[in-house]
Amino acid sequence: MELLTSAAQSMQRFAVGWLCVLACLPMEPTAAQGTPYSEESIKAAYLYRFAGYIEWPHESSDAGAAETKPFTIAVLGAAGVADHLDRILPTLQIKNRPARVRQITSLSELRDASILYIRAGSSNRVKKLIESIARKPVLIVTDDSSGLEMGGMINFREVDHRVRFEVSLVTAQRAKFRISSELLALALRVEGTESQPAGGTGCQAGGVVAPCRQGGVQR
Repeated sequence: MELLTSAAQSMQRFAVGWLCVLACLPMEPTAAQGTPYSEESIKAAYLYRFAGYIEWPHESSDAGAAETKPFTIAVLGAAGVADHLDRILPTLQIKNRPARVRQITSLSELRDASILYIRAGSSNRVKKLIESIARKPVLIVTDDSSGLEMGGMINFREVDHRVRFEVSLVTAQRAKFRISSELLALALRVEGTESQPAGGTGCQAGGVVAPCRQGGVQR
């Protein structure tokens, strides 16, 4: 039992380390960095990784029945992110389920998706879209400067040419989602808690430290 617990903790630290790395990856090249990662590829990696730190409503009680159903990430208005997910997900699992992406053009195609990523667009339109699915067990990830105010649970932000994210605990908890402290520790901003994460040049969680430097990721 101790060996299994130790192995599980090691895997968790490894996964948290990957989130730290994503927070540090530059989107523009410098002489030291060479070829940068694209914004779409970084966001696709985040969307895949987020699920490991979030518990969906009724997830524990539905675990057995859900294992046979694919875990679907729906993408609205971001073909580049969907393309990257389409390349990486076929060989991966999310929560012990086969993973897939569904590129949609309207919410009528959302169906059984567990995550919805909405690209930046008209604030009024995005707010109405989010309000229309407020009762569904869907993690809503937005990409707008006012994404959390519009009802997003996680929102991407660009800081110093790096993709970061912020979290609304208020919205997530209202929808019965549980977000791990490891993920919150890496957020640029957490709405709904008095103790804010540093959100600065580095991150530390579970014994993993990945400082962001001007020259890229320090290993």
